[in-house]
Amino acid sequence: MSLINFKKNRKAQLSVVVLISVFGTLVVLSRPKRMPELKIEEVIVRPATINLRGPASVKADILAKTPMDIRYRPEVGRRYTYSFDRAIRISGMNNKIPDIHYTGKFFVDVLHADASGFDAQVSEQVASFEEVSPLVLKLHVDASGKSVDLSAPTLKKDSDRQNEGILKDLVANWVFPLQADTVGVYQAAFDPMSVRGGVGMVQKRKIAYVKSAVTAPEILSSRHVMEWDMQGSMPVAVRGEEVTRLGSGQMSFSSDSRYKITFVSLTTRPQESAVGIFHKETLALTPDSTVARARAHYTAADWAKLFQRVTQVASMNSSDQLALFGELSAYLRAYSEAIPDLLGLLSPNIIASGPSSPLFRLAVGALATAGTSECQAALLQIYENPSCQVPGRGTILAALTTTQAPLSLPTRDFLLSESQNESNAFLANGAAWALGSALQSAPGDTTTQRSIASIQQAWSVNLNSNQPLPEEMVLLDAMGNSGRSEFLPILTTVIDSGGDLTLRSKAVYALRYIQTPEAVTLLEQELSDTNAAIRLAAASAMQTGPWNASFEMPLQQCATSDTVGQVQSACQAALKKAGA
Repeated sequence: MSLINFKKNRKAQLSVVVLISVFGTLVVLSRPKRMPELKIEEVIVRPATINLRGPASVKADILAKTPMDIRYRPEVGRRYTYSFDRAIRISGMNNKIPDIHYTGKFFVDVLHADASGFDAQVSEQVASFEEVSPLVLKLHVDASGKSVDLSAPTLKKDSDRQNEGILKDLVANWVFPLQADTVGVYQAAFDPMSVRGGVGMVQKRKIAYVKSAVTAPEILSSRHVMEWDMQGSMPVAVRGEEVTRLGSGQMSFSSDSRYKITFVSLTTRPQESAVGIFHKETLALTPDSTVARARAHYTAADWAKLFQRVTQVASMNSSDQLALFGELSAYLRAYSEAIPDLLGLLSPNIIASGPSSPLFRLAVGALATAGTSECQAALLQIYENPSCQVPGRGTILAALTTTQAPLSLPTRDFLLSESQNESNAFLANGAAWALGSALQSAPGDTTTQRSIASIQQAWSVNLNSNQPLPEEMVLLDAMGNSGRSEFLPILTTVIDSGGDLTLRSKAVYALRYIQTPEAVTLLEQELSDTNAAIRLAAASAMQTGPWNASFEMPLQQCATSDTVGQVQSACQAALKKAGA
């Protein structure tokens, strides 16, 4: 995640922090606010007020169901202004981050439009921070809304990076038919459009992420609604709520996020256009992995002042701590020579305090977010310190699981060793989950293949199908969370072995993220296994992983005829999540 400050002027600096997380949510922390209830059932506008081009041509008492055949057709030379309201709640490791909420306006200035789509400039204005210079992104939206091309200028300031993140989030939600957001590409199910009084209403449910630049969270629940002006051919309102989870058990993090984007006005577009060089940009929020960009904002001489603030973190409020976290992460990414000074502050007592110490949390979080190989080595050094207890080690493993930075080969080797040799089941499972997460988005290079081969070798050494060892269960967790097809032969062997039921169930559930035809077919077969535990594992895997249309028929049969209530309920839940 990335934390950056808005700067107001030379005399004052506002503590406004944007949190860009692996949950794909953006939150601005200005003044602590209670998380509002954004009920998506509420009617935001009335039919008489929503038309962008004139009165509705359909009577308000007519209700029809039609396929979702949306075609964006905005007016050229016009500005579409929307208000937005964003709220998020993140919790994890038995800790809860204060609820965060921000509002503002979203502007869409239409430059060109034809039957193929439209070109526009988009910008935003966060409430209470109107003095911050806005950033403009250029985008081309396909007429169907199923694809978006983004272009961005060179980001010269921290506030530019903040605005870019907020705008990407707004665009991803506003272009409703799009099946991609700031995390990555996802599968979604759409309901037919309901039409009443010239307003169409469509519902969408995200099912699972199928491609992401970082470790993708599990989508636990998702509901998004768009109100569409049938005559004006533009969105009237978009709103939604979503719950996601990354990790499992005590090592998990969860996000409960909500948003509303509501049409406000249609006016003449301002004459000025964005100038300068624009480059292509992805919708996904990816970490700033280049040291050069980080160095552009800091010099080695900045460390003295930053170091002094680090020593005072325990006396800071939460907003100032978050601001410091962002600055420290960026500095460590640019200047690894500062790491020894940071580690020198971590006395045995502070390390022993683990996550209860603000300095420990700051150091671990900043090192993981910076994510360089030197920072990862520093995390392992803290982990292996004799003073580091289970809560502190768990915090480090959680940070390695959720970091957007690719894990180095030494870090992956360490996690594999820890998953096999650690006697504490909580830590062993945490190491396996972090290793699997690292492989999920890793390239198919030699270092990745070496890590995969190491897990395969560890499996052959520990294999004891008649009485599963804890190491075997942990390795299956790593295989399952990775989604790598290289592990399919091992999983198939375990499933077909007729051996220990617990081990076989774990292997079935480990198929959840593997999308090869062989894995999909195997998962379908296990849904009709004679043992209820195997069927339950298969249904749970179908519910957790990406949706495949071939799942629908066996799930329907299970949902109506399985003799075990728990299995039947799991099949029904999988169908409901997919909208089938």
